[in-house]
Amino acid sequence: MIVSLEVCDVKYVYGVKVLTAPNETYCRAVEQLVIDAINENMESWGLTRPITFEDLKGKSHRRVFVNARHMIVLFWRDWAKLSFPIIGEKLNRDHTTAMASYKRGHDLARYPSPFKGVYNSVYSALANMVAP
Repeated sequence: MIVSLEVCDVKYVYGVKVLTAPNETYCRAVEQLVIDAINENMESWGLTRPITFEDLKGKSHRRVFVNARHMIVLFWRDWAKLSFPIIGEKLNRDHTTAMASYKRGHDLARYPSPFKGVYNSVYSALANMVAP
């Protein structure tokens, strides 16, 4: 995957231009795509109100929030190339929890379910955002 320059931070190391991981704006865009896609499919996820990122950072063990966390971890790791310690920090979790969430997200994305439907729609939206 090649990330377009506008979503990367640029820094100079000893006078050499280096592209770093995607910036915070890109990470926020990934968050918002996932949350919007889940909120569009509220009924199939069993939601009675739209979710927010603060819901996902909370300590709730409701399945809908846990699955949404799995999906955000999956996209942050695969598309934004964030490390597990950074992902854990963003979600108020330990890095090992982020690693387990990443594995569980991959498992859930394999089989037909509301999770896979939202995963596919977010994947398509991200594919249109990023240069081929």
